[in-house]
Amino acid sequence: MTTPGMTVLEESTLAVASGDESAAIQAPTVSVGDLALPDVVALLHGDDKDRQAQAAARLADIGLHRPATLAPVVPQLLAALTDWDDLDAHRDVVRALEAVADWSLKPLRSAPEMAALRRALWDQRSAAARAFAAQTLARLMAGDQDLLQEAWEELAQAIGHQANTHQVDGMLEGIRTLAGSASGRPWQAQIRALAEPFSTHWKPQVQTMARHILDDLEHNSALPPYLRALKVQRPHQPPPPALPETEAPAPGAQYVSLRDLCQLPLPEQIKAFRPLIPNLLLTTCEIDEQSLRDRHGDFALRLATNANSAMVELTIWRQRGDQDPALLLHFGETSNGQLQIYLVVVNNLDAERFDIDYDSAGHPTLLGLVARNLAAEEAALRAGLTPGQVRAGLGLVSRRLLPRVERLAAAWGKQYIFAQPLAYHNAILLERWGFFYLTGQRFMEDLDRRFRDGDLAGRLDGSTFRPLDAGRTVRGRSWAIHDGILGEPWPELHMARRVGRLSQVCTFADAAF
Repeated sequence: MTTPGMTVLEESTLAVASGDESAAIQAPTVSVGDLALPDVVALLHGDDKDRQAQAAARLADIGLHRPATLAPVVPQLLAALTDWDDLDAHRDVVRALEAVADWSLKPLRSAPEMAALRRALWDQRSAAARAFAAQTLARLMAGDQDLLQEAWEELAQAIGHQANTHQVDGMLEGIRTLAGSASGRPWQAQIRALAEPFSTHWKPQVQTMARHILDDLEHNSALPPYLRALKVQRPHQPPPPALPETEAPAPGAQYVSLRDLCQLPLPEQIKAFRPLIPNLLLTTCEIDEQSLRDRHGDFALRLATNANSAMVELTIWRQRGDQDPALLLHFGETSNGQLQIYLVVVNNLDAERFDIDYDSAGHPTLLGLVARNLAAEEAALRAGLTPGQVRAGLGLVSRRLLPRVERLAAAWGKQYIFAQPLAYHNAILLERWGFFYLTGQRFMEDLDRRFRDGDLAGRLDGSTFRPLDAGRTVRGRSWAIHDGILGEPWPELHMARRVGRLSQVCTFADAAF
């Protein structure tokens, strides 16, 4: 139900956007302390410096507690950055804008806001404003390859312009965001060329940030093209729906922020995330459990972490030169501090590989999302694979990997693990692993009915991906859905598991896989 406060905010926003001061004063407003939001924003552009400073401090406080409230006035906040000489007020407005960006980057994506951010890169008065602009642009660029292409030169030039001030560590933090992102991988040479000069002969915090960037480049896993493309296609997942209930952390568990872990030095990150790696996987790949080095002496673990977005990409490689990793685990932290799993891949590297990731002309298929290699998919189906698999797995996910994820989540004080199944068989497997549906259970139950005696059963025509008995197995249904039997794209389903509890959800009773 919409609260009265939300309705008032929408009415107040119209008055502020119109520029009609009398309307802004007369319109209903959201009160914060003794001032209404439009009045606070109006004070930013007045002549009274003391009242400007008070308004900036009030906005910083609003951002701390209710960042969504500030989203409609982001243009006015960005404009304020270029209007003032008061550095304290600058810092408070930057804090307010940072709170909005951490809540959602959406209010900063439009062309006017993007232009304001790029102007702030060159602000000669405030290092905080420059750092905010660089970091926010980098976060936007990390999810948009076109924007990266367009804005990279300006970002690099702005950092070079400020180099002599030695106040570029905050701006370089944005470069680190790109160094750890999927979109930034094709730009590694440019990122390295920018960061290397700062790694020596600068003040300590600048050198430290530059070295972090170079370390991130060194350890950023060289993902196979099909996985890299898949991540770029879906770089920002929508947040999960609200939980049906909230719970306190387990007794004795101390909350650990994934964002904080991502800011640790690399050796400490390795120590923190090492418990996720099943020892059986290391044994199978002939990787030493203590040193994590392969049989050739190379370090087998690659970690790419991003403190801004609180995301981790962990990969294990059996040896250099392999086409696929033995393990890929990509996970992050939600806005309310829970664990979100984005992608899990476990490959049996001794099994036959099926090139479903490229079509016959050599173009990436995104595992069948944008194109298909029908011959390779048919061979994979005949070999017992599910849609999206290039190799058979090792059976480690449910027996070894997920229990480790859950134990670590419990140790970090998390109450929930979220996931979004990318295919039908993923959803069924998550059900069997104790996940329940936040959205989509009715859809899945309806699919079961439709495959048993409904319209989907009638569409099983005996063709390669729609055999007459496909509705009897999880794999058969998943291939038929992948083949387009629904007549619409696979929807976004949201699932969750309570740490330490198994849910008893089943939408396909007595199913053979």
